[in-house]
Amino acid sequence: MPSDTDSIKLFGKQRETALLSEMAESDRLPHGIMFTGEKGLGKRTFAKWCAMLYLCSSLTDGAPCGECRNCRNIIAGEHADVIYVKGEKYTKDNIRDNVRFASTLPNDGNLRVFIYEDCEEMTEEQQNVLLKAIEEPSEHNRYIFTCSNTSAILETIISRLVTVAVSEMTQDECISCLEYNGIEADTAKRSVGLYGNNPGKIIGILSDEKRIQLYATTEKLIGALSRKDEYAAAAILTGCTTREDLSAVTAILYERVSEALRELETGENSAQTAPLKKLTKARLYRLYEVLSELMLLDGTNINVKLMQAYMPAKLFGVLE
Repeated sequence: MPSDTDSIKLFGKQRETALLSEMAESDRLPHGIMFTGEKGLGKRTFAKWCAMLYLCSSLTDGAPCGECRNCRNIIAGEHADVIYVKGEKYTKDNIRDNVRFASTLPNDGNLRVFIYEDCEEMTEEQQNVLLKAIEEPSEHNRYIFTCSNTSAILETIISRLVTVAVSEMTQDECISCLEYNGIEADTAKRSVGLYGNNPGKIIGILSDEKRIQLYATTEKLIGALSRKDEYAAAAILTGCTTREDLSAVTAILYERVSEALRELETGENSAQTAPLKKLTKARLYRLYEVLSELMLLDGTNINVKLMQAYMPAKLFGVLE
């Protein structure tokens, strides 16, 4: 099954493309699809591929040909019947305007595709404006949503869409994706080892020196935890001189502990969680609970020096 079309290249989406291509071949594509999964896995690119699937005039084995006028215009971002609703941000007015626009006929052909990226950013009021169009779709409209947090979406919307979970990438797929996006091979391999298999997140980290430093600080803190060296941990946290830095390190550590617990359940292994797996499963769960409590302090007016002392005491209390 082809997974790239000119400038559209998909990584790690074999299951999803096979499912949708099979639907297309049997003329069973639904009127609305929601792609779910964490930010950075390629949902936006996949939504564009899906728009091509809806509008391609010459499907090849159930996949977009990439060569017809519709495909070329979608790739170039110039198709008059592919509407990106979000813009800079969602507003009640722009959603209402697009709902009204959906009552008109497409400009070129029989179908129009509305793409609602990051739909979890819509308020409940904004979603209710959209609901009528989703509940009673016209025959010439199709809807594609991308979502990183389905709990923020009305159940009445979700129930009217086919939900497709976007697969996580393997290390090799993530490295290939990073290289495709201009990251040097050595940097791509090193970054996957440090930050995991989410290319969007990695690209964001590599473009922000401050985030690189915060991840490095967290790695040092994890090393201190695995060695049960509370003094070293306290020294490391003194380098976090703002509440924002402490909150960021807490969030990254929470992310790593969550991933370590997930891998213990699935039997997977990755370089970034190896030091934490030196701890027992019970201690990892207790560490997860402590970090959950610490994250609740985010946004409070807590004294930085107090927090620098409080965090090691709480974290190492788990290891006693």
